[in-house]
Order: sequence, then C-alpha cells, then structure tokens
Amino acid sequence: MGLERYVVDAVLIEKRSPTGIARAHGISRSWLYALIARVKGGGYQALEPHSRRPRSCPREVGEPVVATVLQLRQELVAAGHDAGPQTIAHHLAGRVTPSPPSRTTIWRILRRRGLITPQPHKRPRSSFVRFEASLPNERWQADATDWHLAEGAKVEILNFVDDHSRLFVASVALDGRTPVQAFAARLKAGPAAELASVQYRVRHDRIDKTGTVTLRYRSRLRHIRVGADHRDKSVHIFVAGAEVRVVTEEGELLRALTIDPTRDYQPLNGRWPVHNVVRQASGMS
Repeated sequence: MGLERYVVDAVLIEKRSPTGIARAHGISRSWLYALIARVKGGGYQALEPHSRRPRSCPREVGEPVVATVLQLRQELVAAGHDAGPQTIAHHLAGRVTPSPPSRTTIWRILRRRGLITPQPHKRPRSSFVRFEASLPNERWQADATDWHLAEGAKVEILNFVDDHSRLFVASVALDGRTPVQAFAARLKAGPAAELASVQYRVRHDRIDKTGTVTLRYRSRLRHIRVGADHRDKSVHIFVAGAEVRVVTEEGELLRALTIDPTRDYQPLNGRWPVHNVVRQASGMS
C-alpha cells in the first residue's frame, strides 16, 4: 500500500497535480483517480489489495452433484467399502450424467467438507514450487568439481550461481587451495547500494522545538532541519526512496530534499524553506 497511499496523499493533502504525480511515479491518471475514489468512499483501508476471486464460475460443480457425492460417500462407508475419490468416481458415473465430476474434483469436495486428510507426500511433482531468491545477490549456490588437466595435475573447480537469476557468477580453479582460500582471494560481487524498487511511505509527525523532524532511512535515524519558525507544527512527511517532502496539515510545502546517506543530520545547505525564500525576495525588493 506504500505507493498507493503516497500518491493519494500527495493529491489530497499537498494538493499536487494528479497529472504530475501520475507521470512522476509511472502510473496512469485513471488508476490514480480510482485510488482517490476508494479512499473517499472507504478510507485508507480501501487501498488494501482486494480479492481477485471471480464472483461466479461457470464450471463450478452444482450443489446437487455435491450432495450426491456426499451421499455416496456415506453409503460406501456404511457398507464397509472403500470410500475414496476413485471409488466414488466409479459409482458416480451411473448417477450423474452427462458429465460426472473428475476424481480430483471429488477429492476437493471431500476435503472442503473435512472428510479426508490431505497427504502432501502424495502430491504430484508438477505441484512443486521452484525455489528462487527474491533479489539478485541475495544467495549464491556453490558447487565443487574435481578435474584433471592435460599434464595430469588435479584441480578443483568451484562454480557460483546466483539463486535469483541463475546467472553463472564465477568459476574458480583451485590449485591445492581450499575453497575458502580461493573464494577469499577473488573479487566478489556485492548487493547493490540501492534496491531497484523505490520504497514509498507517508508519516504524520510533529516538528520538535529545534525545528527538526526525524526519519529512519537505511536503518539509521536522520535529522531533517526544517526551521525553528515551524516548531511544534504537525506535518506529513512524504518519502519516496531518498526523496523527502515535509508538508503541513494545510498542504504547504516546508522543505523538499534528497537525503544524503553519508550524514545523519540533514542541514538546509542553502535550500531554505518556502516561506524564507519568499521573505528574502520581499526584503531585496
């Protein structure tokens, strides 16, 4: 809900242009207006992801068929016979026409009613989920292979594969060294300084008596100078990655900055708040 909350508040609180917001964050205006309508109709909870389940399914098994399956199950159990999906499907062929449900459909009907216990170890191989790391360089796989060179020397080949992209990262031939020694001696890839995706959030805060607000960025607390004239004001802090905007309850922009990750304290650095710029201009005139 980060991006959705960010763009909606940017329009409703800061009164920014919907066209500019949509263009700056790569979304369509129609989607932005749909989000605004959701918030106005149901609050911020309406921004939560909705269920994508279809309202109806034309291929869904009807209640008469479900009732027949359950009745046949009871009859087979009472008679002391096997009452599994395959047996029910065999007996059901003569009762339900023209197209009786499949064995899998019968199994699902019985599972929903709690009449059978799923056995995961019997599931088909096609249902397995392929493992994949969520980000590049998050995890590597290492594989060692013994090999003999043409002159007879024995080496050990150490291969590294990225678990996200399956990229062949590196291959090292060990000449008597241990894998740890060879790995430490090679230049290694590291995680990128910035994630590919921008993290969006909106905070409601109050400027302290020194004219500063605090914000956590890259696991460190940053002190953002706004100005002593704004002490004790309630503000909204719009965060889009390193881009920060401090806005009053009335939608007035007090400061916009790009966080310097090398500093905990973010001074004004000549970028005065909006009201100070206006005051300086009026004084010069």
